[in-house]
Amino acid sequence: MFKMAEVTHYYSLNQSHTRFTEIDNIEAWSKANNLTLNRGKTVEVNFRDKNSKRSATTPASIPGICRSSTLKSLGVMVTNTLSMAEHIHGII
Repeated sequence: MFKMAEVTHYYSLNQSHTRFTEIDNIEAWSKANNLTLNRGKTVEVNFRDKNSKRSATTPASIPGICRSSTLKSLGVMVTNTLSMAEHIHGII
C-alpha cells in the first residue's frame, strides 16, 4: 500500500542552514509512517517583515522544492509579508 499526504504545513523558526536537514527528517518520518513527501507539490515560503529597512538575504533553494511568495491555507491566501491583500482582491 502506498499513501500520500496531500496537505501538510510545516513552519520552522530555525535558521536557514537547517532547512535541508529538516526536509530530510520530514521525508524519513513520512517513509516510516508509510507516507510520501511529494516535493513536486511542496512549496517553500520565506516569511519576512515588510516594514524592515534592511534587505533580507534569501537562503539557497532546496532541490526539488519550488519557492513562492504566497501560501494558500484553508482557502486563505497569505503572502510572505503576512498580507492578505491578494486574498481580498481575489474575493472582490
